[in-house]
Amino acid sequence: AALAAGSAWLPGGLVTREATFARLLDGFLVAPSPDTLASALAAHESLAAHRLDLVSRGSDHVERRRMVGRLGTWLLGREAAAAAISFGTAWQPAVDLARQYAEEGGYLDWARQASRGLRGASAPVETAIKRLLAHVDEETRDDDRRFAEAYVCWLDAGKPSNEVVPIEHVTRRIVGPFLRGNHRKLLLVLMDGMSQATAVQLLHRLREQRRWGPIAWRVDGWQGRLPVPPVLAIAPTSPSSAEPRCLPGCPNPSLATKPPTVTTRAGQESTGPRAFSARHRTMCSSGETSRPDMSSARKSAGRSAAKTVSSRSS
Repeated sequence: AALAAGSAWLPGGLVTREATFARLLDGFLVAPSPDTLASALAAHESLAAHRLDLVSRGSDHVERRRMVGRLGTWLLGREAAAAAISFGTAWQPAVDLARQYAEEGGYLDWARQASRGLRGASAPVETAIKRLLAHVDEETRDDDRRFAEAYVCWLDAGKPSNEVVPIEHVTRRIVGPFLRGNHRKLLLVLMDGMSQATAVQLLHRLREQRRWGPIAWRVDGWQGRLPVPPVLAIAPTSPSSAEPRCLPGCPNPSLATKPPTVTTRAGQESTGPRAFSARHRTMCSSGETSRPDMSSARKSAGRSAAKTVSSRSS
């Protein structure tokens, strides 16, 4: 029995390695640390090295399961950042979270989607990954809440845009400066409903072809990891309200429709981001953080980051 459990060829060895991986992943969730994460990742590599793992589970399963490492690394970074004290205005968290989402949010969502799509895992592994996803979901919901609260304050403050770009300023602050280079051309593609996770996967596939990659050009004065600052959309977000602001003067009559109507808590109807913002002006002016019911505001308010533009040339 001991020989079978330690075998890299026999089914008993596969079961043992799956159980070890699940146990160490649970151990990381109980006591997050670089050591416990390293142990869980080492157990996964041992599991992936078993001769029957790829045969019985398939390459897609193994790649999806490997996303657990990305989720664990992200959670560990959250633990390290939890002790940091945040200073600044009431709207500063919206700027910070937009930048964070632009840099890593797409990869995080990609990992979450891949892990949720995992099929055929043993019961211990499936249970451990569900616990990991629950921890990640709790953290992202907290980010959504903090962003929603700070976003309405950002609107109320007049959209301060040193570190982010309001969508209506994209052509002036990003597209225009980029095209001032005589040799540059730009194809701007607007794709309704594309998530950040889908965008980073497309960019990843393009890089793998070794013909496309992120541009080397950067917005003047911008010091972020990506070529351009995050772009914040209006609220509420819809194609009819966002696209004319991104492309002012667009002749398409279908884009000139009336902005969506917002019904406030007082029962009054209004339109545009001011209606979204007016509900929480007291919170913004006092700097307090109430907890309005805006769990979906990251998507609806448009914590959209400018996708990295790809080009054949640098």
